[in-house]
Amino acid sequence: MPTREELHQLVDTLPEQAIEVVHGMLSRLQTWPPVSPSSKSTIAETRWRAAQGAPVLSSREGWEDGTYIRETVRNHWGHEVKVVERIRIEGGRLVYKHEVLGPDGKCDEREVVFNILS
Repeated sequence: MPTREELHQLVDTLPEQAIEVVHGMLSRLQTWPPVSPSSKSTIAETRWRAAQGAPVLSSREGWEDGTYIRETVRNHWGHEVKVVERIRIEGGRLVYKHEVLGPDGKCDEREVVFNILS
């Protein structure tokens, strides 16, 4: 059986591009045993909660051309806000960008660039 020390060694040798993905995987395993899909809210339950005015959250994430993208949609009392985050390595820089789209088509975006090579 693998040990915590072996796991730490694996994490220490991960390429930088994999850190975000592995962080998400390990975060989801903090609840053990994992929550079975049958105990999660169904789409119908989520729609019903939204219709009652309850805050609803949905998100999806993935990779596109070397860019990690996470899209989160929040419905708060009938008002939808979508946040799209993009993280990529570009040369010696880590580039983080997010866009926030809200009611009435209002949109705001920011980009932050971090130098990661000295």
